Amino acid sequence: MTDPAGYQLQRDEHQLNPVWDAFVAQHGHYQQSSRWAAARATLGWRAVRAVLWHTNEAQIVAGVQILLRPLARRGVQLWVGYVPYGPVLGATVAPVWGTRLVHAITQLARRYGAWAVLLIPPMDALQLRMQVAAAGWVLSPIMPAPQATTRIPVQFDPAVLLQRMRPATRYNARVGVRRGLQVRAGDAQDVPLLYAMLTATSQRKQFTLEPLGYYQQVWAHFAPHGQAWLMVAEYEQQVQAALLHVAWGDTVTYLAGGWAGTQRHLCPNDALHWASIQRARSAGYRWYDLNGVDRATVQACLRGAAVTSPDPVYAFKLGYGGVVNVLPDSYLWFTYGQACYAPLNLLLQRLLLRR
Repeated sequence: MTDPAGYQLQRDEHQLNPVWDAFVAQHGHYQQSSRWAAARATLGWRAVRAVLWHTNEAQIVAGVQILLRPLARRGVQLWVGYVPYGPVLGATVAPVWGTRLVHAITQLARRYGAWAVLLIPPMDALQLRMQVAAAGWVLSPIMPAPQATTRIPVQFDPAVLLQRMRPATRYNARVGVRRGLQVRAGDAQDVPLLYAMLTATSQRKQFTLEPLGYYQQVWAHFAPHGQAWLMVAEYEQQVQAALLHVAWGDTVTYLAGGWAGTQRHLCPNDALHWASIQRARSAGYRWYDLNGVDRATVQACLRGAAVTSPDPVYAFKLGYGGVVNVLPDSYLWFTYGQACYAPLNLLLQRLLLRR
């Protein structure tokens, strides 16, 4: 589709698109990148994009990536779509293209036979949220992404960053290294070690873990561009914990991490996050995103209320003294009307809550 102002909306089915990724790195979330889509392909997802080009300047100015996957329902294959943190609008494009891209999503849903699409707008995109609602999308009870998060402004001096932490966090972040814990950057050979730590943690916490191949694909697609970081903590030549991050735009986001369950007194997870914060600062990033805190807990923080989270993971993350943010609600579109809601709702939750 071409309009008189020199814009052209094109469909893109390439698994990897470096030009799109360069645009998203400037204006959007890493989950809108083709690299992320390629990693998710190991879990059965495929990607299609609606990309808006300014033909006079030969550059992308807006677009959206949709992830598609089949669901089995009583022997029938139903396709669903997922749009994390999209559409992505460049700084110079007219806001009306938000509405047009939302319409493009529904057109692509029909083209590829998706019965339902779940969309999470970008953070701080109030007008786009209004455009999504005006287009007939409904608020969804399904929230596959973190409901809230806490981000550390890493541009500050390390002494300031330490001062922002809770006293216990500040102590734990440094005690392991004083007691002989070794922290290092990892590489591709360490991804199985990360997975061993994740497996140990999933067994203790009883959560479902993605296969090793998924984490290897995240590394394979992001690390060659310096956009995947692996941090490993060792004590007496034994791996104690490991973290995986995605470095995208101005933010380093904590993606996954695991602990062996031993040497608790060394606080290896704390040491790894502190080392990652310092690495992000040295590399010139603006934020370190701890990626996932309970929404009610964050809302209490924003009200200025004293917060004691019952979840130790949330309490751990809040201890770093970051800036808390409530993330956008998600929206649902049903290609064949609201009658599809009931049979698809449970299936969508099972699939999308694992992202």
